[in-house]
Formats: sequence, structure tokens, C-alpha cells
Amino acid sequence: MATVTTDDIRLQNARNLVSSLSGSYTFIGKPTPWALGNDAPPAPKNNIEEFYDTCTEMMSLKKISSSDVYHMITRIPWTSGIIYDMYRHDYSSTNTAYSGTSNLYNSNFIVINQNNDVYVCLFNASNQQSTVEPQNTGDNAFYTSDGYQWLKLYSLTQNQSSDYVTSNLMPVVNNEVVTTTSGAINTVVINSVGLSYTTSPAGVINQIPYYFCNITGDGRGAVARVTVTNGSISEVVVVRSGSGYSYGTLEFEANKVYENLADLDNATNGLNPLGDGTFTSTVIISPPSGWGTDLIRETGATRVGVFTTLNYNQSDFTSDVSFRQVGILGNVASSPSGSDTLSAYYSIKVTILSGTSFTVGEKINQTVTVVQDGVDVSKVANGTIVGWDPTNGIVRFIQNPKTDVDSDGYLYKFAGAGYVTGLTSGMIVSPETDYDDVLQSSEFFDGYAEPEYQRYSGNLIYLTNNAPILRQQTQTETISLIISY
Repeated sequence: MATVTTDDIRLQNARNLVSSLSGSYTFIGKPTPWALGNDAPPAPKNNIEEFYDTCTEMMSLKKISSSDVYHMITRIPWTSGIIYDMYRHDYSSTNTAYSGTSNLYNSNFIVINQNNDVYVCLFNASNQQSTVEPQNTGDNAFYTSDGYQWLKLYSLTQNQSSDYVTSNLMPVVNNEVVTTTSGAINTVVINSVGLSYTTSPAGVINQIPYYFCNITGDGRGAVARVTVTNGSISEVVVVRSGSGYSYGTLEFEANKVYENLADLDNATNGLNPLGDGTFTSTVIISPPSGWGTDLIRETGATRVGVFTTLNYNQSDFTSDVSFRQVGILGNVASSPSGSDTLSAYYSIKVTILSGTSFTVGEKINQTVTVVQDGVDVSKVANGTIVGWDPTNGIVRFIQNPKTDVDSDGYLYKFAGAGYVTGLTSGMIVSPETDYDDVLQSSEFFDGYAEPEYQRYSGNLIYLTNNAPILRQQTQTETISLIISY
């Protein structure tokens, strides 16, 4: 049994992701070094253990809006001297594009010009170099003087071009989208030029410059102009696109070709182009419902781009901290619910007793009292600094149950009035256990604030491991995540 995972299911997966991402969150995390060093981030494991590890070292989250998510396609700037692939409905392992690919969506058939207009190449002049940049902006297919045929699909605005275009990808947007007729024919490709065809069907030398003939099939109204040069078919141009075609054949036969459109329309004065019968052609069928009705399918936008801007002054995103993981989390539970940004770290409101400043990334500890078997016992809570706000006296930190356990193997929470000590900086601070208020978007009770993100909630939709990226005090980052199907 022969099976295939179709392009349509890949596109549907991409559509489903785009529709589901609004309301999900982009997150950053992993302030601690990788096991094999910062230059050796491991490949994601894609298992439950990794989900727990990722949530444990998560620092901050930013809600994804619908305007942050785009279907993406390969960005190919039009360049003179390049041979582009052309759109065909019938690429396969035995009928490949000029570039060698057997799949339309992997071919180089869409370009963007210097005005940010996006074009589909409908004909590449029989695999010749493109030397004239497409510029027309109407809804009709057009030829340039180099023999290429183009159709403008849509345009990118200046903001879209600057904010959502990467070095090799660009978004598909509904801006100045083309509108064409369903089942229209734009292109006929010559497979074999044939021999012994005539331009003098009535015996008069060079009687006609070309013939007109119908394109038959399940559609109606398409007409082609066929040029004969030195006994062979040299050019086929569609002069009427017609409608309703899912299959078509060039009706280039004796008595069914005509000198002009009037004779063709009246089916009078049919001519015989002679020839050896070896001329063959392929009528190229446009996408279902016509160009511009489903740009995602027409362009093969199986990639999804998520663009998140992290402003330096967002209080839930600390500065001077390095992060090594970026991902997307769906179905997040949080308090408060649905906030634009969320903290995933713990916070303590403190008073400085000794020292100048914590070092972001250093270990901290605190002696805490816990009750075991009815007896108060001293234990040590450990954590890693992910933010220090000296102006407001806020220590922000995470705790990893694999590395921050006490000597007895258990992880203990920071709590109470015990001093918090920085193991690198030597800082000593005292929690303000009488502090109950909202400060810098964190809600403190008895001097302590829980993460706004409910740890281990949600679905890990996407994860990437990176070398460390440092967040600076006046730096705004744009995180671009590309998910492919």
C-alpha cells in the first residue's frame, strides 16, 4: 500500500497552530549554564522530564496576540540573472522543477521585489534567466520583456517588512491580495515543439503570424495563441483565461485552429497547420478557486512565525540576566489570569544588611525552620538569583529541585525572617515579613511573592535551546520563533 503525508495536512497543521496560538505565551528561561558548557546547548529531549525541567527554570512569559503570528514562506528577493522555478500543478518525482525539487512548495516560484510586492512566477521563459524585475500591480498575469510571466499575489507593508521578515523567510499577509477567476488558465507549456508546421495553411507564403485555438477540458472560454517558427511551435500565449478548469488540453488540430479570434468565435474558416503531429503541450491549472482565495495553500505556507517583543522596561522581565531557553506554552494557568506578561520566578521584599549588590546568576540561601514529627528543625533553602532591584529592594530567584536541595535531598522554600545570603557577592538581606502590597507587578504577602505563572501548567508547544542571551537594562529583544510542518 502506497501512502503519503499530504501537503494539505501540513498546511492544516500550520493553520491549526496559528488559530490556537493567540492567548498562548512565549517564555524565556534557563538562567543556569548547560551541562556541557554555554556553547553546547543540547537538543531538546521532547519528554515529560524536560517539561518539568523547563518549567522549573522558566523566568518570564509574554502573551501572544493574533498580530504576533504569521504563516511564513521562503523569502526570495528578485535578482537579475537568476533562473526561477515556475508554478506548476503537476510537479512530481518524474516531473521536477528547474531547481530539481519534486514538490511545488519546495521550489523557487515566489519572489519579492524592491517595493515589497510578492509575485508568483507563472512561466520562466523555458528555464531562462530573469532580467526584468516584475513591477505590475494589477490582478492580471503579465509578461516582462525577458519572457517571464508573473502575477502579483500580495504586498507587505513597510512595518510588516521591517518587523516580521527574517533573513530567509517572509510572512503571508492579506494586504492588496490578488483576485482571479476560479479555474482560469494563464499558461501553456510546450513539451515538444514538433516539426513541419506551417505558417501558410492556405498556400500563401507567411500567410499568418500565429494561430488561435481553444483550450478544451472541464472549463470554458480559454483561448491560446500559437506561434510557428521555422516549422516548429515556438510560443503559446493564453489570450483568454476562461474559467472552471481543473484539466485542460490545447486543441491544436486541423480545422480547429483559426487566423483570428472572430473566426474562432464563429467556428468558421478553420485552418490546417499541418506538422508531423509531435507537438505536445501541458495546460497549467491554477490553484483551486483561483489565485488570491487561499494564499496559505497557494504559497505553501507550512511554516509559522511567532514574533514577540520583550521591552526592557517590562517589570516581569528582569535585566542583566542570561536566558538559554525560548519556547511557547499553551493553556497556561496564572494569577492574575490572562495578564499580558507573567513572572515565573519567586520574589522577596528585603532590607539590605550587608554588601552592595547581588550578582545575577549567583546562588543564594536561607536558613528556614520546618516542622518534622512535631519538632522545629532548621533546613537550608537554596536558589539562583534572576533579578535584583536595589531601588525597591526586591530579590527575584528560581529554585531547581535537581540542584537546590538541602543536604537531606529535599527542596525547601524560602520563608520567614531568616537572612538571605549571596554566596558570590556576600550580600546579606533581611526579608520584610510585614510587607503586604503590590510592587513592580508582584503581589507580596509577608514579604514574599509567588510566581504569577502556575508552575507545571500548560502545554509545551515549542522549545529551543540556545547559547546564553543577555538581557540588558535598556535593551528590547524581538524573539522570532519559526515552527515548520
